[in-house]
Amino acid sequence: MWPLRFNAALARLGITFAAVFILVTGAASGALAAPQVGFRDFPYGSGLNHPPTTAKPESKTWWNDGAWWACLYNSKLKNYDIYRLDDQNWVDTGTPIDDRPNSSADALWDSSSSKLYVASHLYSNTGSSSSSSSNWARLYRFTYHSTSKVYSQDPGFPVYITKGKSETLVLTKDSTGRLWVTYVQSSKVMVNHSVSSDDTWGTPFVLPVSSSAASFKSDDVSSVISF
Repeated sequence: MWPLRFNAALARLGITFAAVFILVTGAASGALAAPQVGFRDFPYGSGLNHPPTTAKPESKTWWNDGAWWACLYNSKLKNYDIYRLDDQNWVDTGTPIDDRPNSSADALWDSSSSKLYVASHLYSNTGSSSSSSSNWARLYRFTYHSTSKVYSQDPGFPVYITKGKSETLVLTKDSTGRLWVTYVQSSKVMVNHSVSSDDTWGTPFVLPVSSSAASFKSDDVSSVISF
């Protein structure tokens, strides 16, 4: 079989060569093999109450300094770390994020300040409030160091940004530098935002619209769209 990556000379041979190649390999093998369109990632083990990278509106990856980075689950340490993509392999950089195995996160990279924000929450298919701070969502902030190519957690973080569990939690920053999050809790669309700085937040509140517009089914999620 030919390798998946063709060089420029082969590519210039065009459609005719491609058609012949398909016919020849098909005749030789009796059936066409499925093309490789991606790379298998590492397993995350068992024991989690949700797949750690599948929440619909949350982003686990970001592009910075010529590389892809991600917030991924380390099944051996049972926590989430910052990983770097190196030749199709995710490499754990050793920088921890959330130590709660059943948490889920949304990552936001701000290139203008070289800051990485991660909003991490305990996953629950039906979001609910909690009186225990161990169940609240946290905001982590990291500074990127280009010389050593590592991230370090900023002093004063993490801080609490919600007061319960949720299925998803989406983070964004507006043009004034204010951070916002949205999520669904007790079938209501909830919102919160930073106040005077990244580490100072207000009290979460129900989206200030009509009751019918703010009310969701228990398995619905909310997100943020920029206009």
